[in-house]
Amino acid sequence: MALEAKAEGGKLVVTLTSKEVGHKVPSGFDTKQVVLEVTLGDLQKTAILTKNGDGGDTRLAPGATFTFEVPTEGKKGKATVRVLHKPSADASAEETKVMLTAEADV
Repeated sequence: MALEAKAEGGKLVVTLTSKEVGHKVPSGFDTKQVVLEVTLGDLQKTAILTKNGDGGDTRLAPGATFTFEVPTEGKKGKATVRVLHKPSADASAEETKVMLTAEADV
């Protein structure tokens, strides 16, 4: 997996790419989630990649790229991006694993 974050025209552009992975991410049970968490001061936004029982599938396929654009709302500073793996939507902090992190000056 590769993670990139960069400021671009009043927004933070976050790119998550599936590299060297031979399956969709997250894999396994439908309850698993990969969460992109963006923090810039008091601004916090998330995007969730998952497969749900209703047939929706936003998982990342092998070799695919997911782009998440977050308006910075005029805020300046250091943006932090974390990619989290959660075994379920209601997973505790102890059960949640940080997969990747990135920072960008906005």
